[in-house]
Order: sequence, then C-alpha cells, then structure tokens
Amino acid sequence: MRTMVLFVVVVICLTILPVRFFPAASLLTVSPASAQDNETDVAAQTISAINFWRVNEGLWPLVVNPTLQQLALDQAQYLASLPDIPDDIHLGPGGVSPQGRARAAGWPTYNNPQQIAIGENGYVGANTRRAMNYWENSAWHRRAMSNPAYREIGVGVVPHPLGHIFIVVFGGRPNVLTTPADPINGLLYLTDEEFQWATGDRWIKDVTAVQLYDGEGRPMTGWIPWERTLPLPDSPFSRLYVAYSNGSIQVISVVDLSENVVLLPETLALIEGASTVAEPEPELEPEPFNESQVTVIGNNPPAEPETSAVAVATAPEEPPASADTAGADTPQAATSDSDNVQQPAGDPPPPPPGPEITIVYTARTLTVLNNSGEPVDLSGIMLESADGGLAASRWQSFSGVALSSYPSGHCLQVYGWNETGDVPLPSGCNYLDSVINIDPARRFWRSNAFEVRLGDTVLARCAVGGGECTVRLPAPGP
Repeated sequence: MRTMVLFVVVVICLTILPVRFFPAASLLTVSPASAQDNETDVAAQTISAINFWRVNEGLWPLVVNPTLQQLALDQAQYLASLPDIPDDIHLGPGGVSPQGRARAAGWPTYNNPQQIAIGENGYVGANTRRAMNYWENSAWHRRAMSNPAYREIGVGVVPHPLGHIFIVVFGGRPNVLTTPADPINGLLYLTDEEFQWATGDRWIKDVTAVQLYDGEGRPMTGWIPWERTLPLPDSPFSRLYVAYSNGSIQVISVVDLSENVVLLPETLALIEGASTVAEPEPELEPEPFNESQVTVIGNNPPAEPETSAVAVATAPEEPPASADTAGADTPQAATSDSDNVQQPAGDPPPPPPGPEITIVYTARTLTVLNNSGEPVDLSGIMLESADGGLAASRWQSFSGVALSSYPSGHCLQVYGWNETGDVPLPSGCNYLDSVINIDPARRFWRSNAFEVRLGDTVLARCAVGGGECTVRLPAPGP
C-alpha cells in the first residue's frame, strides 16, 4: 500500500506573547486600555490553567486557534450585550449552537457537516480560579475540558459586573495534529486523532510513529514510536517539523521554537512586558517528503446529531471565606408565623408532609437550600409574587444536578447582575450548583411576600424581610 502524505502545515499558534494571540482590540471593543490588558491576562491565565489540568490528567495541552478564539470572543460579547445572562449561555444570536457557529465560520467537519469536533464551556464570575473550580467539579464541563478529540482552543473574556464572562471553545480538525512545545521542561507534546467520527481511511488516526526534521527538512531522527511526549531536540534552527504516520497516512506539523510554546503556568512569566504583534513567517514544506497522488474513498456514515460535549455555564462555585458583614445581607431570624402558614380554605389541600428545605433571602440574594439531610425533589417548584417570580427549572438549565433528586447540602442562588465581589452563601450550603443573574429591579423578594408553589398547591408563604422561610415538600412517593 502506498502511503498518502498530507502536507498539513500545522503552525503551533499558542504563543508566549499574549498580545499576539489575545489582542486587546479583539477582546474588548470599547474599554480603557488597562481593562483590555486585564482581560488579556485573564484569557492567558485561563488557557494555562486548562492546559495544566489536562497535562496532569495525562492529556496533551491545547494550542490557540484564531478561529476558535474569535468564536469564543463573539459569544462572550454577545452575552455581555444582553440585560440578563440567559438560561442557555451557549446559544448565540438567533439561537445558533456552538457547532452551528463553528460551521458558519468555516471550521472543517469530518464525513458530513454534523460531525464537527467542537465543544464549549462557559462561566460568569470573579476569576480563573473559580471558573476552573466549577469546570473541574461539574461532570458536563469536565467532559468537555478533558475530551481527547480536542487539540485546539479559543478563549473569550469580557468584563461583567460579577467579574468576567468566560467562554472557552474547544476544537479539533481532521488531519491536523498539533505539536505543542514546552522549552522550559524540554518537551514536545505529541497529539493524535481521537474524535469518534474520524472514520474511514480519509483521516489520520491511531498514529504509530513520528519522525523529526530540522528547519531545513533534514531528518533529526528515524521513525520512532509515538509517545505522549518526546525530548525537545537541540537545533540551531528556530523551527522543526514533526511527521506523524499511521502506516498509510502522514501529516506534518510545523513547530516554531522561536515564537511559539505551549501556554502553561510556568511559561506565563515569559509573557511579561510583551507588546508587539508579530507577523507569521511563511510556511515551508520539509524537503524530504514528496506528496503522493493517492485516491482515497472514505466510508461516510449517515449524519448523526452533534456529539461534541457542550458544557453549561453557571456562576461562582466556591463559598466565600468569611460571612457577609453587610447589615442588609444578614438574614433576619425567621418569623414563626410566616415560614409555613395555614392553607386558606380556597387552596387545594396540602400534600402529605415530607422533607423541609429553607429559602434564605436578603436585600441582595435569594438562596434555595436543601438542608433536609436527604435528597429532595425540587422539580416543578415555583416562587411567585406580585412583582414576578422564578421557576426552579431555570436553575436546572445551568446545572448538571437533577432537581428531581437534589442533594442535601447543595443550594441554588439568584441575585442582580450588578453584584460585584464575593456573594455570601448561607450556613449549611456546601456546594453552590447554579446562579441566575437578573435585572436588579426584578428581585421580587425585596418588596413583596412570595409564595412557594408546586402546581396549584401553596407549600409556603414567605414574608417580606423574613430572612428565612421553611418549605415543607410533599412526601416522596412509594
């Protein structure tokens, strides 16, 4: 069998100079220069944190792709333009999904347009550390962040009253194998194709061997077995070439050692003081390879639904280090008559008593807390007042935790989009699953009593300024 050599020139586009790949003008359309620099730094920190996590998980780090970067930035800016963070943070203008936006931007697909290696994580909150804490501890987000089908990344970060809106777009392209270089630790990270729809004989996958060439296309090694990492070879040239082969297809990755390195925490020190935008050098094909003219007929499976992991964003994850000291935010003692009141004659009879949960509300926040000591069913719960209300299902849009079996010690929170800094969690909440940001004028619990309903049944009436409201849920079914 003749070998098909694909001259796929893959320039590793993750530079140690963040302004080259996180240009301030592209991150913030209208903002002071100092704020632009801040968002640039946060974007670089986010990529380095994701790469550090992936390497510790035994995965290759990701390199920045300008298309993915623009997709991420566009979505972050779109979200920032809305009055509230929507229930589905991943739908763009017109309700288009991350995969649909990537297709429109020309991101290549595999056997048909539905088979596209694109995933997205999102977060609204204070900083990279909190974003990573959430993604690492959310099954959906962790799945996207650890997907071995992804080799490239784009990050968009824009200001938000809570801190930042983070959008991370992950991607992989057929027959494009990146080779991140880590000069500090003297390593080359090798990649492979692991997207589930890289089927047939059109796409390289299951790489078995690699060969290194210097900047003039001369072999530096023979064919050697593929491994996760290789020692970074000494070379007088500013670039080298890595040929990947699975025995029938070869692709070539170009690594520019003078400008491009993988972004990891230890390389962040190298970006300080960088401010020049460099033009990319023209790409060269290494001389030892000759393109073979081979006709390949691929097996095209039927279209499948989009399968890349699309994570759901939410707001800050970690409880604050100290209790809130603002007087308006300290919950008042519960009133004995307002937590659970007798059902009026006109209301349906109450359901059999079951576990109790607590709603904690202050001038700033409202929190639904399961402190019952057992999982509870919050599906179908509604909070209603004369000024508006909130359905528990809105929180489920932001959380991987099923409301039908909501764990004890977990909580859900809502507050105005104008909140800044840490927002306190009530005592007993060990894990914040989801936050909804609303217009500050729509904080219905501040000005009116509200009811907690399940269908037509009033489970509790909560008084204005009550601070806490105990809600007895129906007893679980047999």
